[in-house]
Parts: sequence; C-alpha cells; structure tokens
Amino acid sequence: MTIPSIVHALIGETPVDQKTPTTSASQPSFHAQGAFPVQALSVEVQGFGGLPPFLQDAQVARLRENASAALFGHRDKTLMDTTVRDTAEIKAAALKLTGWDAVWPQIEASTQSALGLDGIGLQAHLHNALLYGPGQFFKMHQDTEKLPGMVLTLVLVWPCAHLGGHLMVHRGDEVHRFQSEHLHADQIQWFAFYADCQHEVRPVQQGNRVVLTFNVVLKTESSQNQAKHSPALLAALEQHFQVTHNPADKQRLVIFLDHEYSEKGLSWFLLKGADRGLAQALRSAADALGLRTYLALAEIHEMWTAQLSDVDYRRSRRQSSEPEPDELIEHSTTLDHWVDTNNAVQKLGQLQVRDHEIVCIRETDEDDLVNSEYEGYMGNYGETLDYWYRRAAVVLWPQASELLQQFDLDADKALQALVALASQPAQAAKVLSTVQAVKARLLRFQSEDPQRFTDQCQIAASLSDPQLALELLETASPWVLGAGHAMGLAEVRKAHGQKFCDELLSRWLQKHDLERQVKSVLSEWAHSYGGTRLRQHLLGLPKLIEAIQQTGLDPAWTVRLAQARCQLWLKLESQWML
Repeated sequence: MTIPSIVHALIGETPVDQKTPTTSASQPSFHAQGAFPVQALSVEVQGFGGLPPFLQDAQVARLRENASAALFGHRDKTLMDTTVRDTAEIKAAALKLTGWDAVWPQIEASTQSALGLDGIGLQAHLHNALLYGPGQFFKMHQDTEKLPGMVLTLVLVWPCAHLGGHLMVHRGDEVHRFQSEHLHADQIQWFAFYADCQHEVRPVQQGNRVVLTFNVVLKTESSQNQAKHSPALLAALEQHFQVTHNPADKQRLVIFLDHEYSEKGLSWFLLKGADRGLAQALRSAADALGLRTYLALAEIHEMWTAQLSDVDYRRSRRQSSEPEPDELIEHSTTLDHWVDTNNAVQKLGQLQVRDHEIVCIRETDEDDLVNSEYEGYMGNYGETLDYWYRRAAVVLWPQASELLQQFDLDADKALQALVALASQPAQAAKVLSTVQAVKARLLRFQSEDPQRFTDQCQIAASLSDPQLALELLETASPWVLGAGHAMGLAEVRKAHGQKFCDELLSRWLQKHDLERQVKSVLSEWAHSYGGTRLRQHLLGLPKLIEAIQQTGLDPAWTVRLAQARCQLWLKLESQWML
C-alpha cells in the first residue's frame, strides 16, 4: 500500500515515535519475564497434594496420573492431535494457589512497565498446569481469547530438571526465546507476552517441564490517561483534512493498529502496547479538529493467480507442491464492527476504503492472516489463491461529512437522513452540497417504489438548483408512475413550478420513448407491480389521472402523460398477447 506523506508526520511525531532518541528499554515490548523464590507460592493439586519446591521425575510421574491429554483450539473447533500438541494438562479446577496475592503485584508491575501498560490494571486468571515430558511439544499457534478483555498469556515454570522445551514467541519479524532449562533451581521463572503473538514450545530433550498458565485481562476500570497529541500530528491531520473545493470529497483516514483484536476485544480500554498511546494521541488531535473517531475491524481480501511448482507430468494425475501466489489480481479493504469513543458498538454497516486512505505503521503480513483458499482452474483467471487478513484500525473523518460517509456505509439509512434534512429550509445549502457529492448514488434509488420516488422528489424540491433537480429525477420512467407517485409530483410542482414539470415530462418521454421501451417494459414487468400485473397497471390510468389532478399540475401535463401511456398500451397490445 502507498503510504502518503501524512504517515511520516504521524509516525515521527506521536508519543509512540520509534525514531525519537530514547533508550531501548523505554520502548513498549511484546513480552516480559522475571523470577521469584519458589517458597513464595504453594500449589495444591487435587489427588496429589502440594508441589514440592523441586519436582523429581518420580513425582512428575505421579502428577501425570491426575492429568489428561491437552486439546487445542483451531478456529471454531477444539481438537486433539499429538502431531500438533503433545502434552498433559491439569485443569484449573484441580489446582489451588496460596501466596498468589503477594506474588502477583510484582509480576503485574514488571509487565506493565515492559509492555507500555503503566497505570493500566491487570488481572491474572489461572488456566491450567501443563506437563511436558521428553519429546513433547506444542507447534506454532496463537492463544484463543478465553476471557473478555484477555490481552496476555502468563507462564510460570515450576523448578524441575529439564533440557530443551524453549518457548519461542514471534511478533512479526521479531522472535524472543524464553529458555527455562536447568538441572536445579530454587526460583520460579515467569514469562508474559501478548496473546495475539504466535508462539511454540520446542520439544523437551530430557527431564520434565512443568508450567502453570494464566489468562491475563485488562481491568476496564483502570485509569485511562488521555495522551496529548503533538503539534506535528495535529498539523499533519489538519493538512490531510483541509477543506477542498470538491464537494464530492469524502475525506477519511484509516490508521491500522499493530496488535490483533477480536470483536469482543476491540475497545479503547483494551488496546495493547504502542496501540494505546497512538490511539489516544489520535483521539486527542481529532477532538481538537472536530473529527469523528472510531475503532473498526478491517477485512483485507487479496486474490492472486496461483503458480504450481514441482509438477510431475509423467504421472496420470499431476502431483505438485502447495500452490504459491504469483500475480495480484485484485484486493479490497472493508471496515466493519465500529466502536465509538464511548466504547459503544455502532451498527454503521460495511465501508470499503481505498489504499490512499490507509496508513500502515506495520505492513500486513502472515500474522494477520485468518483464512486462505485455493481455487482450481476457473477459465478467466486459471488457478487462484485468495487470502483474508484482519486488522484493527482507528478511523477518522470530519464531522461535517458524516452524511456523505453514511452513503458509503448504509445508503438506505443515509437516504432517509437526507430526506429529513431536506424538510428543513435552514439546511438547504447542506442538502445541495450533499446531492452534488452523491448524485450518482441517488440515481441508483430510482425504482418502481412510490415511496422511493417521493423521497427523491422531496430532495429535488429542496434544491435551489433546478438543473440539478431535473438530473436527479429524469432517470425515472413515466411508465412506472401510479397513483402513489402523485404525492412526489405535487412536492416538485410546488417547489419548482409548472415549467419545471413540463421539462421533466419531456425528458422522461425522450429518454423512455416507446420504440425502445416496449420490449424492456415487458421484461421488467413480467413480475407483479404493486400487487398487479402489467395489464392491470396500465389500465389503472384513470386512478393515476385522478391522483395527478389533485397535485395542481396543468391539465395539459396530465393529457400528455395519458396519451403516452395509451400509445404504449396500444403498441404492446398490437405486438404481444397480454
């Protein structure tokens, strides 16, 4: 994706600036670690008793009698596959900790400092105990969100002689290795890392590795100190959202966050690491500029041509390796699941955004991949590979353009908002600029529905530009008019006069002349219209005339329309059996 010039100011001047000269220790990390004396914590295991300060192999063997094979989550399923995860588990219900309340505050403080969560309360929930023997492991995976607001995974390694069993935590291109192997220890080592990190437990080579795991959540009642924006960030946003002379300019900015969030976990209170400071600075600057601010989830879809390598043509059926992406065919980014600044979920709809509206502090990569699909030969593209990625984002747009944004989010809802605005004479200028910006979208609302036609007429009636009002209505067809459309015609005649209506009818009859419309009318109206078939609709002309006469339109206007409808009927009757 192309990063506009605003990105440099955004990254370089926000409080989370990676370029500002600071010590590396002050930069938020994705992991933390430490140790405390084993005597500070006691663990009681149902059916076994208390864990000794140092577990011997024979004691671990007895401990396994109280354990079961550990499962793992894969998308919406829970599976058991020892080729993926080979370890034994004792569930939290069978464990009792003593001394945890004294141990936890030290772990919490160290974790807050390392992960940039100062002042944000954390709460740890015991999940299970895991026992890894020789050769046992857990392949690369990502922890599921087991509790609302879960942001971290905490691992405590109980003193027990072992070699191997390293915990490898990956965050983008960074990899951190937690090495717990030892022959004798009198301390409990602990490791904490963001739950959206990919991680794996390498096979134990000798001995046994015994760990306690915790799910750590953010306390939503923690103090939320609003970060102040920098002058450079304010200036960059102000320049990006500067007023232009183009009324169709629906400016917005989508800033991708670094960490992964689910729908349950997307909240201003639950942002992780550097995301928190960045989002708070953006909110502060947006408030100063009068911008609307949301959190949202983005689905990024890419379709690639697939390249099949290592093909063996000597076999009756081709044998090949995994397909690999070759050339990008198309891609899109769609926003959904909106959270406002009050942490309330808003059903705004889906919004497709363009590349130049997106700021990537970190490029989308495999860590963000949620699904992929290979499709065999399809004719147009041949073999294809589809990828779906998910990112979280802060979304900004000017409050003044809220109605324009709504037309991209939920056009039906936006149309009703525009109709309501058109009924307020003081909002005439805003209605005019909005119609100029979304005219193409409004033309798509033309339909047989009398209410839709009336809505369009109400909007057209409020416009101070008669030419624009004509353009808004001229695509409607005179053949679909029924008694229910008369109300809209009355609105237009009252606002723009008889000459306007005469010109509108002339344009209708020119655009929808009989010769070109006969076949298309039959095709479009093969279904029922307003509960009637085409024949009944056309023969309902007397009711239409009666309704139009009540609008105050010139009788000559009604005669022209009636004659055209009769000519259509005669042509249809002469060419088709109705």
